[in-house]
Amino acid sequence: MRLPGHPEYLTMKRAIDHAGVFSVFMTSGLVTGRLLSDARGEDRIKNPIPPGNDGRNIVISQAAAARFGLTPAQAVGQNRLFGPSHVRIVGVMADTRIDGARQARAP
Repeated sequence: MRLPGHPEYLTMKRAIDHAGVFSVFMTSGLVTGRLLSDARGEDRIKNPIPPGNDGRNIVISQAAAARFGLTPAQAVGQNRLFGPSHVRIVGVMADTRIDGARQARAP
């Protein structure tokens, strides 16, 4: 994922492309914005590997927002490139330790 017009990439630890699966990871809590919803077509990534996702929505972690140089509140509404597709950040969730309690939190 990267900022349009910038060559630097942010490597994401996990990409969850289904709102129902995503909700399982939300035990850490929403910091700002909103969660993804199966009721909103633009909340569903068509394929975990782009292209074809222009106009879709994503939720990122606090660590990812920080790597973009943004606060969680600043991140909501921002567009980013997910491969060749422009996607919009609609929410920021608290950082989680996906790979175990001893692992550092990753974006």
